[in-house]
Amino acid sequence: MPTPKQTPITLSENDRAMRHPTDLDDHAQNVPIPTLERLANYLRVLIELSEAGVQTVSSANIEYYSGISAAQFRKDLTYFGKDFGKPGVGYSVQELLERIERILKIEHEQPILLVGAGNLGSALVGYPNFEARHFRIAAVFDNNFAKIGRHLWDLEILDFAHLNTVNALIKAKIAIIAVPASAAQQVADELVEAGITAILNFAPSAVRVPAHCHVRNVSFLQELAVLSYHLAEGGEPDGGDPLPSPSSPVDSRDPLNDPISRQNPLKQLEKLTTAPTSRALKRPLEPLSTNKVSAKGAL
Repeated sequence: MPTPKQTPITLSENDRAMRHPTDLDDHAQNVPIPTLERLANYLRVLIELSEAGVQTVSSANIEYYSGISAAQFRKDLTYFGKDFGKPGVGYSVQELLERIERILKIEHEQPILLVGAGNLGSALVGYPNFEARHFRIAAVFDNNFAKIGRHLWDLEILDFAHLNTVNALIKAKIAIIAVPASAAQQVADELVEAGITAILNFAPSAVRVPAHCHVRNVSFLQELAVLSYHLAEGGEPDGGDPLPSPSSPVDSRDPLNDPISRQNPLKQLEKLTTAPTSRALKRPLEPLSTNKVSAKGAL
């Protein structure tokens, strides 16, 4: 008796079928870059709230601590599904944190290559929060023979000529360029050849990469020039939507009602004041109001 014909299931389809339903929307296509940038901002806030012992948060709370409007926050989440949060309750800090980590694909450790062992490279290697956020500088390279073989913090500086051999073992996909402008393009080319597909470029010049690669350029001079312009113009700060004052009605489930945070909310959340791009944190943090709002406003 012939067996019924079955449609073969590919590995990718089978893997998708085994995934949690809420994961299916976590890799939406064509998400705008500004949305991804805001997700990283939300993640920073959620990490700090989690470390302060806060368990539940509302969109109004996210607005207060991130400087991004509650409406924009909710809109950004809709790119990845409609099952975020519960009306009248809010968002679980830990669940939302883990969900955004999956969206940004940083739930697992990401090894990073650093090219340039100068002052900036030294500061980056010494930055304490990389590993706490699942990033790890796995190798540092330079072409200065006076530096090769010496240690930068706990990493030995390697010869840039050995880039391909080293990354064949590390299998990093992300690299940081911290070299002079004159060397940036050559470094980028060799990184791509070694298997790197994402580059954070601190060199004061743009680099060109193939279409399958991604580059984020960080220019201190560009940012300072923009700030200088705003100072000269004397106009209104370009910080986004106005924030609610601490006396504005927000969710009665205020994260600062947490017993630990209530003891000293400024101390528990003082790290939030270190964010350079958040308008919300240009003033000292103050306890949020505990005025009650309707269940509809809790998300």
